[in-house]
Amino acid sequence: MSGKNLETELFAQAIQRVQKNLKFLDLKLDEGSRRKSIWESIRFKWHFWFNMFLLNVATVGETAWLVKGISTGKSFIELCYQAPCLTLCIVCDIQCAYFVKHTHRILDLVESIRTLQSMSATLTESDVILLKSQVKMFNMVLNVLTVTKVLAISSFGLIPFLTLYLSYHRTGEMEFVLPFFIIYPFDATVINFWPIAYVHQIWAALLACLILLTPSYLCYACSTFIIFQFHLLRNDLKKIIPYENNLDTYYLNEEMKINFKKIIHRHRKLIKCVDEMKEVYSESNLFNAVISSILICFTGFNAMTIDDLALAVPFLPFLLMDLLQIFFICYYGDMIMRYSTSISDAVYECQWYRAEAAIVKDFLFLSLRLYISIFFTIDDLALAVPFLPFLLMDLLQIFFICYYGDMIMRYSTSISDAVYECQWYRAEAAIVKDFLFLSLRAQKPCHLTALRFTDISLRTFTRILSTSWSYFALLKSMYRS
Repeated sequence: MSGKNLETELFAQAIQRVQKNLKFLDLKLDEGSRRKSIWESIRFKWHFWFNMFLLNVATVGETAWLVKGISTGKSFIELCYQAPCLTLCIVCDIQCAYFVKHTHRILDLVESIRTLQSMSATLTESDVILLKSQVKMFNMVLNVLTVTKVLAISSFGLIPFLTLYLSYHRTGEMEFVLPFFIIYPFDATVINFWPIAYVHQIWAALLACLILLTPSYLCYACSTFIIFQFHLLRNDLKKIIPYENNLDTYYLNEEMKINFKKIIHRHRKLIKCVDEMKEVYSESNLFNAVISSILICFTGFNAMTIDDLALAVPFLPFLLMDLLQIFFICYYGDMIMRYSTSISDAVYECQWYRAEAAIVKDFLFLSLRLYISIFFTIDDLALAVPFLPFLLMDLLQIFFICYYGDMIMRYSTSISDAVYECQWYRAEAAIVKDFLFLSLRAQKPCHLTALRFTDISLRTFTRILSTSWSYFALLKSMYRS
């Protein structure tokens, strides 16, 4: 399989893996939906509407329990136990709405990446190695988040059975409890209705995790291949002027000038891809950044203050999932910024000063453009355990978002390094200017944003952790007082 075909095939596999999760939610991306409005695309998706109905039954039931709990004087611990679960359900509704809203833009984004792949030259052995390592990283991210999701749901799902066993062992009577505090229009603690309520809650938890994570999976997939395209662009730019250990002016022939124009065109397409990602994910990134601090705070608080280990432990996977999810979003956002600005370095290193005057101007404009980052504009053992997987899942989810954001920053700035390394000083003066502009532009990293409030990078992840810790300390202080 040739290098170009390999990249196309791996991208198709990554999208297909995301599609499997979307198919479960009945939100699978379909090229035919381009010709339809958003409402026309989803109005007859009965499986989607049924799932959303079940999820919102849980949301309404949790809200009713919380209101009743506050009015009847439920303990602070019980109210905090409910807070992350209710918050997650509300966030999932918002995430789902934004994903459906941006369906057409998502299809445009995927098509733009495929177009870029068709414009790339044949991959070298080192390119293939990097590509496979990036795809391996992507698959690892999805596997880790999937495992934490399963752990989180399983931990909460085991609470009723553990409680049932302990109550029967201690008192000889069976006590039917549910994983989450939800009010139903029937008595869910009797044997006749308990199985229905239990299945509903586990199914709603699964839907919530899928809705929370699947849009992030697509973000990771697109970021992985955008980062790789920045890498290819950087390498092509560094080789635009043949290396020679002298300062003689090098006049680009017509073929090389055409290749240089193609490089500039590819760079513009890459910037457009990141802009499309910003349009799709800026709102959800903002909610992830803000809500993750709340989720991490409450899940961490529950895991540490609930005396019953069996109730606290399930929040650890939930915490890890949320941390990893926001981390990898920030990581890939950071990588996009870095790799986008590295184009400026590539301009500087390509011996642009040896080019003719007209080309030097183009180099200068390209370098100036790269100064602008591309970005996306975070005693009862059975009660404590469930919050540990929940906390773990929350941490993992936000961690991976930051991770991919960071990767985009890194690879976008590497274009500037490629300009620097390409013996630009040997090009004719006109070409040197183009190299300079390319290098200057690449020094401003491409990056993802949270609705333009903040960049998505690893620094964002540390700020989210810092904010979560502050909220946690305040919450614990309130609890002690």
